[in-house]
Amino acid sequence: MKKIAVFGTHGLAQAFARKARLLGVESHCFARPLDDATRTAFDVCHEVSLADVDALVRECEAAGIDGVLHTSEFTFRPAALVAEALGLDGNPSSITREGGGITDKFRNRECCRGVRGLGKVEYERVRDLREVGERWRGRYPFIIKPTAEAGKRGVSIVRDEAELASAVRYTEGEPSRSSEYIVESLIPDGTNLSVEGLSFRGTHTILQVTNAVIDTAHHCAELGHQQPALLAPGMREKVEELDRQVLDAVGVVTGPTHTEMRVVGDEVYLIEVNARGGGDLISERLVELSTGYDYVSGMILAALGDLAPIDASSLAHHHAGIWYVAEQTAYLQPVLEESAHAPWCVMRHVAPGPLTLLTHNGQDHSYFVYRFEGACPEWVFEQQLRR
Repeated sequence: MKKIAVFGTHGLAQAFARKARLLGVESHCFARPLDDATRTAFDVCHEVSLADVDALVRECEAAGIDGVLHTSEFTFRPAALVAEALGLDGNPSSITREGGGITDKFRNRECCRGVRGLGKVEYERVRDLREVGERWRGRYPFIIKPTAEAGKRGVSIVRDEAELASAVRYTEGEPSRSSEYIVESLIPDGTNLSVEGLSFRGTHTILQVTNAVIDTAHHCAELGHQQPALLAPGMREKVEELDRQVLDAVGVVTGPTHTEMRVVGDEVYLIEVNARGGGDLISERLVELSTGYDYVSGMILAALGDLAPIDASSLAHHHAGIWYVAEQTAYLQPVLEESAHAPWCVMRHVAPGPLTLLTHNGQDHSYFVYRFEGACPEWVFEQQLRR
């Protein structure tokens, strides 16, 4: 029986444990601390700090691990280093430099400067947010982000002088592992996308293109995700080809990818590159619901070196997605109530208390996940909601 190491404890980590059992693969969790739910989900648990790469290598080698999986930006580096040390499939250590590897947004912008066909974005790295007012005053609108944070934490849009001070206060006040920031010219409004892929030994297979509904009035929080994205003829092919070039440029070799882009007219702009699966149940549920491809199993098989070639042309074409019900999407409250007994509802969650503003991923908001094989109601696509 092959053995898969999972670096992390909840969410996608436990999805890996469930799928591994179905594949006949023994799941090993590596983390500290370990709670009862994690110990129950995995076949074997190792209480090792994910910051101690040497200890992880020793423990994985002793356990006879055959593949290593990361579950977030913050477990990417140890997973890549351990896989390389053990001669397993994964991403090279050259893209995992602490404080400036593939999880660094500025580094990825620099890597992609030579990708032909991407729309141009002005950007600059700053270490002190007090510099932003001096160096970007008069260059509105722009956006401020921590260089190495996830889940839209610390993201602020600045449209004019009046918003500058409050935006800086918000970004500084958000918990962040990053000591640097990237300031970027704000990409014009358009269709927000994420590209869901699976790479194996340098070959990048695009499984789905997702329409991301973004709250551009506040902090770019993601209010929903719909698959497949509605795109003009030929645009999906362009997006997929650009994504492959981006993944080559940033150095991805093996594993899931989630690239955020925006289409404005005929232009495609890069927002962020993530060498992980998409959150908000994109990886765990939506890709399989819309395409029929078992994405989580594919990630496991890639890490084990057992992934068979994927024929993307044979994937299904169903509509699937998730909507969060928050202050910004209060009009979806009746749909949330309907979802309790609707055949199209795959899963749902009702958060306690009144609706609140959704500002970043990970907050406790109500949501529902849907799937349609044929015609869809109008609330499915954000474009229809805004007519």
